[in-house]
Amino acid sequence: MYRLRIWMWRVIVFGGIFVVLALGGFELYTRMPTEFAIRPLQLNDQTRHVVLIFHGSRDGDNPTFEEIADKYRALAGAQSGTTVINYNWSAGADDRLRAGATAIRLGQVLGKELAELRNLESIRLIAHSAGAYVPDALCETYRAASATPAFVEITFLDPFGLRGFVDWSNGARTHGRCADFASVYLNTDDPAPAGNAPLLQAYTIDVTQSPEREGFPRNGHYWPVQYFLNVLGPEQVKPAARRHAEFPRNSIRYVR
Repeated sequence: MYRLRIWMWRVIVFGGIFVVLALGGFELYTRMPTEFAIRPLQLNDQTRHVVLIFHGSRDGDNPTFEEIADKYRALAGAQSGTTVINYNWSAGADDRLRAGATAIRLGQVLGKELAELRNLESIRLIAHSAGAYVPDALCETYRAASATPAFVEITFLDPFGLRGFVDWSNGARTHGRCADFASVYLNTDDPAPAGNAPLLQAYTIDVTQSPEREGFPRNGHYWPVQYFLNVLGPEQVKPAARRHAEFPRNSIRYVR
């Protein structure tokens, strides 16, 4: 009986150690970015306003993002000095376990590139799902490297909030904190994990119960993307036009 107890304790102890090591290894893996060739933006130094759109994991061929880009260009007008890029980072985004870490690396690289442009007046970053970690990293890197930073606005579309494997509320706490103005279009009843909570650092527009959603063919995680395309208008594309004095961080508007 004594020997049996000893073996049981050994199993428990070594089993616990194995579980801790396994979870630690998995956490480390999810925080390591995927290696892929990051395509530079190649903007000229006369660029005044830039709009960058980032898709989520395994969603680079979603045509709605190109529709947003086309509509934004049309609304802004050819003479506005606005460059709109629907940035495809599928090579890094398609590993879902590491997409967040890869998004951060992508944002850091693009932020350094944008910091070299001396005539920028505004940067608009629009990101869906796992792409949400690109704008935060881009904004922070850009501000650190730019002598005279442009106005940065971030628009999150049902953003993914999981950092690594353990921190499920990271996005809810931190998404948007770097931006001059941050907003999020949110759906709260979809199957995507860590993406159904309002953002403390952004103005939240909850579109879960929007009447226009009826008949939408995809799951709710993609509804905020379509909703943003639907409501995108002349006021939305005005650079540096929105302020948190009018639309406070950590406040919510419900669309019903």
